[in-house]
Amino acid sequence: AKQIDDLTLAIIICLSRLFLHISADSKYYQSFFWIAMSLLQIHDTKLFASCVHFLDQIVHSMSDNGCFRGQGLATFCASARKGPSERMLAKLDQLSGLSFKYDFSFAVAGHLLKGLKNVGTKAAVTRLLNTFVEYSQENNPANVTGYFAAILPHCGDNLSESCRQRLLSCSETGSSVFNAGMVPDKIRASLLFTYLVTILKSSESEHEQLYIYKALEEGAHFMPDCLPVTFDVLMKKMEQILVASQNDQMLTAVLAIMNCVYTYGLESSSPVATLNKQYMESIGFASLGSADQFNQNQKGALIQAVCRVLDGFLQL
Repeated sequence: AKQIDDLTLAIIICLSRLFLHISADSKYYQSFFWIAMSLLQIHDTKLFASCVHFLDQIVHSMSDNGCFRGQGLATFCASARKGPSERMLAKLDQLSGLSFKYDFSFAVAGHLLKGLKNVGTKAAVTRLLNTFVEYSQENNPANVTGYFAAILPHCGDNLSESCRQRLLSCSETGSSVFNAGMVPDKIRASLLFTYLVTILKSSESEHEQLYIYKALEEGAHFMPDCLPVTFDVLMKKMEQILVASQNDQMLTAVLAIMNCVYTYGLESSSPVATLNKQYMESIGFASLGSADQFNQNQKGALIQAVCRVLDGFLQL
């Protein structure tokens, strides 16, 4: 079936309450993260909202139980993928086009992006992203880059104090995610560029757009070779700004990006969507550029894949 009924939502609520009473030593304890994360991937707004609250509860509880101490959330949760569900979770990653194996924080942020674009779930998703930053206990700054890529355009200067302090510890400037700690290689740079431009693609907020254009300018200076991965979307958006915008700051930021394009000789790079898609697929994130929308066409296949994941966890 392609419909998510009230019984399914009631089961999620029951699971979230049950989780609070499960011992951290239980063989099922670790699997709850992947149960919630898998269910979240089904393109259903009601189910998505329930799973966001469920995940928030799971991360808080696991942190309180010391699960992430000394290793961080990503490593702890990755170990829970091993076992009967490992192959099914990998298949789900392939189907959704967002790979937890290649980059955990960007996979989380990618799955949550459509919730940031939905008025009914935006506040809860922002809260969950803050939870990931605050409680994940990641020692490597690159392991939180995806979370900040999602939070910063939406929150800007209204960051929570815990996020502000975490960003300060990860970044030389305390404001830019484009730094050697958080973006240590071209794969992370490509993911960050793509994520920001995916937000930009359907953004209606000038504040959000201005943050992204300024960030893209910083990124273009920091790792210019990776900027062309955005060209099929970015060039059209910048043309629209130059033609229609009356915001001086926005115009300045766009002109600065275009100056970078010519300064670094990137104008000959092909803005062909198929080439960019192939590259993103090669790094496990073929669907990152479309992660801002609920896709009803994928729902049936995802439900089947998630059911197989759940069956795997029942075999533990």
